[in-house]
This record gives sequence, C-alpha cells and structure tokens, in this order.
Amino acid sequence: MQIENIKKVENIFIYFALIFGLFLIFMTPPFQSPDEPAHFAKAFSFAQGHFLSQKVNGIAGDYLPEAIIDFQNRYDPLFFNTNLRVSLSEIEQSKKILLDENKKIFVNQKYHAMYSPVAYAPQGTGVWIGKHITKSVYWIMITGKIFLLLFYILCGFWAIKSLPFGKWLCFLILLMPMSLSLGASLSADGILIAVSVLFASKVFQYAFQDKELRDRQLFLLCIFAILLALIKQSFLISLFVLFIPIKKYGKYGWLKIAGILMPAFIVSLLWSKYSYSLFVPMNNSNPEIQVHFIFEHPFVYAATLFKTLKAYFLPLIYSSIGVLGWLDVFLFPFMYWLYLCFLIANCFLKDKEEDKLLPANLWQKIFVPLYSILNFVVICTIIYVSWAVPYLISPFEGLQGRYFIPLLLPVLCMIYLLCNEKSEKKLPDWFKALNCIFLVLVYLNIGFGLFIRYYATF
Repeated sequence: MQIENIKKVENIFIYFALIFGLFLIFMTPPFQSPDEPAHFAKAFSFAQGHFLSQKVNGIAGDYLPEAIIDFQNRYDPLFFNTNLRVSLSEIEQSKKILLDENKKIFVNQKYHAMYSPVAYAPQGTGVWIGKHITKSVYWIMITGKIFLLLFYILCGFWAIKSLPFGKWLCFLILLMPMSLSLGASLSADGILIAVSVLFASKVFQYAFQDKELRDRQLFLLCIFAILLALIKQSFLISLFVLFIPIKKYGKYGWLKIAGILMPAFIVSLLWSKYSYSLFVPMNNSNPEIQVHFIFEHPFVYAATLFKTLKAYFLPLIYSSIGVLGWLDVFLFPFMYWLYLCFLIANCFLKDKEEDKLLPANLWQKIFVPLYSILNFVVICTIIYVSWAVPYLISPFEGLQGRYFIPLLLPVLCMIYLLCNEKSEKKLPDWFKALNCIFLVLVYLNIGFGLFIRYYATF
C-alpha cells in the first residue's frame, strides 16, 4: 500500500515541487524575479498589518524599514544587466543587513498598490513569522518565499487529487519552470496560478460526479470565485463554473450559479473602484482614451491584437513554459518544444489507474473555447489599455506568457476529454516515469542557466 501511495501523481508532485521549489528559492539571487522588489514591499506591508496602501503627497505606498531598501540596492545592478554576476560572498554579506523597524522611509508602491491583500496573504504571513525569528532581511525574504511555496504545493496536491482525469497534465502544468518559479517567489502570480488551477480542478470534479452539488461544494466554489476576483482582479476566470451542467446544481440551478458568481462580481467591482484611485498609467497610457478607441474601432483593435500575437508568438510560448530570473534566463530552445510535446502527448493517453473519464456534452465542448478566448482577449486588452500609448495600432509590448497559465488546465483537459472520448490508448507506466525524468532534465537545464547567468565568472 505504501508503494502505491508513492506512485500516486499528487504524492509525486509534492516531492518534485518541494525539491525543485527550494532549489529555485536558493539558486536564484534575491530580487531576480519579475517585479520581486515591489512584491516583497507589498508582502512586508501585509506583515505590518497595512493591508491597504496609503497616499502621501499623492503617491501610493507604505512606510517600510530602510534596511529593506539597503538590501534591495545590493542587487539592483543585476536588473537587465546580463554582464554582471553576483558572488556567494556578496550574498553572505547581504545576509548581515538587519531589520530596524525604528528607521523607516516611504516606499513608492504605485504599480502594486492596486493588488488586494489576498494576493500577498501566504508570503505576507511568512514574512510576519520571519520577522519574529530573525532580523536578517535575507532570511525574512526567504521565509516569505517558502510560505508561498508551501501554499502552492498544498493547492497543487489538492488540485491533482481532485481531478477525475488529466492528472499528469495538471502535474506538468504546475511544475513548468515558469509556474513553479512564481510559486516559489513573492509574486502575486504564484497565488493566482495555484488558486486558479485548484478552482478548475474542482469544477471538473463536480461536473463529472454522479451526484448533485452539495451546499458545501457550492460554498467552496463561491469562496474560490471571490479569491480569484481579488487576486489581480481575475473575476472572469471564475466563470468556469458554467462548465458544470445545470442539472448538477439541482433545483433553482441558475439561482445557485448567481449565488456563486454575484458575490465575486461585487467584490471585484468594489475593489476595482477603490484601486483605480491608486492607478498610475505606464508608458504614457490613458485607459479611458484607449477603451473608447477600442469601442469606436473594434476591427482596428482586433487587427492590432493579431499583429501583436504574431510578433510575440515565440516569446509568449517561451515565457509561459519558463524564462526565469528577471526574464533573462532561458532553457535550451529545444526544451521548450519538448515540453509542449510532453503536454500534447499526455492529452492523448488515458491513465487507466487514475482517470474516471466521462464524455463531455455539447455545451461543454462549446463553452471551453469561448471561455478561453474571452479570458485571453480580456488579458491582452488590459495590457493594451494600461501599457500602450493612445491610438497605437502597431504591436504593443507588455504581454507575458505567465498571464495565460491559469487558462492551460481548462484548455488541455478539454483536449484530453476529446482525444480520449473514443480512444482506448492507455498511459503506460514507462511514460509516467518519462514525464518525471524529463522534468529532472528540465530543472538541470534551469540550474545550468541560473549558474551561467548569475554566478559563472569564466
């Protein structure tokens, strides 16, 4: 029985995520993940009990210990400078920077003030505990990362265990270098990926269970929807509850669906109204003008979006699978295509030991593409209105593959359902082992890339 438990996908995930996650935490120098200085500042604000940013002289931010800024300044020169390296002795020296909460300065958080405290709860809790264990800013930061990693592993374990099929797909999505590196950082994206994957897994579980949804299951879906609405204002992801057949909701089905989605919508609306007052446009963008432009010229915007996706297709593929560091540590190019091949291969092979496969109905087959396209277009549009200059019709910057990781599980699991609807092909044990061996090779590649980028002096 013990051997069988070790062979279960969710248990294998724990070992891999813990080992590779800790490896990423300690191998990646401090603040060498996208926007990590700002995320650390927000997590520290959470640890201080400051859940909302304050405005000083019209600037949103918070008062933080000077030691945090001193610590950050040690690593600032590495940002986007691939010619610079950091030595182990320099990291050891930075560990001696100690927290003094009597010396504080105001830190500008203008771009991340819009994130709700929910997006920093795990890592903020870790920072709070770290503050009571040590005064070293380095170890306080590490504690925050470890707590987010543990939260990510917990959600991932629950997600894989809940899925009635496609468990190995979920395993590969959660352990993609980009996914796990965010789950082992201080980023709000880590908690978004963890919660969205768990939410999608529960929806699949409830959609294919024999019984009607119970009250506690409805309540759980409502909680997930609210969390998604507060984590980077991702309310539209919660619409995936519509994948569950209406008959599964029992009597007053549409009223129950409204009971799941309306609280999340209201919370999202209220937080958006509050956070918009803290919004600072980037790159001379003007959201009001750009939204008006989109409605006035929808086909022009559609063409602009198409040109953008065409121009950045490969970077989006690469950055969804894994471009680490501050987006400057790459896998070998063939590794990205191998990872895609493994994802696709796992769509075509049914796991005879784990999967309880039921055919999808017509509505589900139509809904998943519509849901995915809607979320994809909205994410792109949010970047367009907040990053691009007004009236831009050429390809715009700002899109990154990590924004679309929450959509991967619904899309790939639907492909899995369609591929195995009439197929009897089974997932052999040797292919499961090959999935694991491939991931080991991927993380060896990541280790090599991080070493060359940050530590090698030859």
